[in-house]
Amino acid sequence: MPHTRLIRETLIKAEEYIQDRRYNEAIMALKEVEALDSFNTQILASLCATYMHVGMMKDAAKCAERWLKAAPDNPMVYTTLGSLKLYKGGQWYGPGFELEKALEYLDKAIKLDPQCESAAQLAGLACFHHGNYDLASHYLRMAAEINPMHAQYHYWQGRADFLRGDYDSAANSLRRAIRLNNNHPQAYRFLGWVYYEMREWDKSIRAYEKAIQVSPHDPTPYLRLGLIYGIHQDRFQKAMDHFEAAIHRFPEWLPGYTGLADVHREHAQFAKAVAWYVRALRLDPSAGYPLVQLYHLFRDIGEEEIVKEIARVGARAKRKADYEEMDYIDRARFFAIVGNVRRARQLLQQYADKYPKGRGNSVLKDYNILIDHPNALIKVDKSILKKIKSKLTPKEAESARKEAAIQKTSSKRKSSKDKAIDRAMNHTGGFYSHEYVLLRQFDWGPSEEQREDARALWNEFYKAFKN
Repeated sequence: MPHTRLIRETLIKAEEYIQDRRYNEAIMALKEVEALDSFNTQILASLCATYMHVGMMKDAAKCAERWLKAAPDNPMVYTTLGSLKLYKGGQWYGPGFELEKALEYLDKAIKLDPQCESAAQLAGLACFHHGNYDLASHYLRMAAEINPMHAQYHYWQGRADFLRGDYDSAANSLRRAIRLNNNHPQAYRFLGWVYYEMREWDKSIRAYEKAIQVSPHDPTPYLRLGLIYGIHQDRFQKAMDHFEAAIHRFPEWLPGYTGLADVHREHAQFAKAVAWYVRALRLDPSAGYPLVQLYHLFRDIGEEEIVKEIARVGARAKRKADYEEMDYIDRARFFAIVGNVRRARQLLQQYADKYPKGRGNSVLKDYNILIDHPNALIKVDKSILKKIKSKLTPKEAESARKEAAIQKTSSKRKSSKDKAIDRAMNHTGGFYSHEYVLLRQFDWGPSEEQREDARALWNEFYKAFKN
């Protein structure tokens, strides 16, 4: 063709413009030569990519359609068309992106070229961001098989496997990512999380410590290490060291304060738990988690006036839904404890239906486990069960159950009530530690001194909040 040399020189020049981020000049040059040869796939591919670089997605889509007519069997055309369907609302994977249409194009690319790495990668990430973790794992595994030396494919596959509950596969994928890139902080962090969920505390600790070593500016590993040491290994001072390091490094990071409060709560240090939840609220009065924890801490010891004040703070912060969610969970737990499995399941399903974007799936999973394993619960005396079947409120019935549990454990010549609780926790593999912590915390404490300190802390915060 007479313009072949001009086209070749323009493509080289356009590439130089793109490397220098002179995208407008690249577009102008490419459009000039497209007029000379409108079916040149190199021109169309380069022009389409440049449009996408600068966010001109409508122009990119029109260019891709012209490219498709010129090369209907080119897998990269379908890969590009698929990627364009993933852009929505000015961002990649934005709300409402067209997953089905994207997969239609990307599957076509893979069918034309089973080694089309970019199509498999895009399909995997699209499914991941859409929440379809089974499909995400499938496509990401395909990408990793095409290019096994690409650490990110293994990393994302590990994340997908983790979120679909396949912890062993997740750990294997993340370890492969780390072998390929031993300075990958996110891979270490998620590997620590996988081991955390598998309750392999020592492995989780090693992964999180490595994450801190590689990226000391990420606060999450400090929090997780504090929780492991403070809640799961009963190494209180070690937990304090990590939380203090996190708060020192990241003084505005809310989870550092709430995590420290959680550990104090787990160790039945009621006033200190309240103090750290209140400090979290001073950082962000609208924060849902510390509000809900304070709501339940004070409600369970009968501080009804403070409970009302907390609800007022929550209402002003538009956190009413958090309390409603917890009420569903509490009621489901109550019916599970007294053996009314059908009603417990109904409440859990109502909760999941009402809050589809909340914690419905994880709560359903956790409490269905609880319902399916009634032997994991502390048994209730028959005399107490009669009271529960009467018209007691769930809160009163829960209190009666706890009283029965204390009478039962104390009558078996245990050296301490704590040991009785620990035995129950060990029996369940630790799944229901929170239930037994509540027993330890509220039935055998807090002391009146702790109550007074907690009231004073809350009153100081609430007075400032009102003003």
